[in-house]
Amino acid sequence: TALQTSVYTLVSKDTNVRLKIIGVVHVADKEYYLNIQKIINDLDYLFYEGIRVSTAQNRSGNPILQSSLRKNNILSYVAQSTDDYDTRRSIKKYSDLKTEIARFLNFADQAELLKPKSNWINADMDFTQFVDLLRAYKIGFDSLSSHFSTDSKSISKDYSEIMNMEQTDNPEYTARIANFKRKMSQNLVKSAFDLCYLEEMRLPREAIIIERNKIALSFLKPKFKSQVPLELGLLYGAAHTPNFVEILTRDYNFEIESYEWLDAWSLQN
Repeated sequence: TALQTSVYTLVSKDTNVRLKIIGVVHVADKEYYLNIQKIINDLDYLFYEGIRVSTAQNRSGNPILQSSLRKNNILSYVAQSTDDYDTRRSIKKYSDLKTEIARFLNFADQAELLKPKSNWINADMDFTQFVDLLRAYKIGFDSLSSHFSTDSKSISKDYSEIMNMEQTDNPEYTARIANFKRKMSQNLVKSAFDLCYLEEMRLPREAIIIERNKIALSFLKPKFKSQVPLELGLLYGAAHTPNFVEILTRDYNFEIESYEWLDAWSLQN
């Protein structure tokens, strides 16, 4: 009846921190984002995903990223000059597609309903670091979709057919929309699962999930030393959640206190 995402609550006996890991999809029902807003309202700090599109920062500015790349002996790629035009174009293309899907399925956009506040901290890499990371792993932004398991040809065909249908008082149109949304949700789940777990997805997983999670945790870790109790949150794409939970429970002695599921896309007709 719904596409769902998880909210994990982690606690640690070694710190004064209680942490919520909030996995999200970036377009969804408006009610979904209102429910997330209720969860994050009382947090002391929220660390959130969002690549900063700026070229002003030094390419070697993040020691964690540089250390990881050095271990993989691929700094030679980072040292090369990067023409970031194609990546900027691809990101805009992706953003436009997200907006189009949101409008087509009557979804809300995360960026419109979850706007950063004073206690929100961007815990992601900047654009030039992201370009360098993709280059280091020999991954083009345009090719990222080819790693996923979505049946893109079938979805594109369905989309085109629906767009050409008569919409006014047409039960068949409504049914096709519902089936299209269900197919999209199934493909989204399978793509996320494959990215998180399949061996053949190891390189994309390291670049898109693991390296960026390291960045997020580098922002988060100083708060673990707090002398006063803190309620923290991590707001990242849902595919980042398994690695966050694994690292925090394995390396930082956090324990899972609870988890819940939020309805992101209603799949009722």
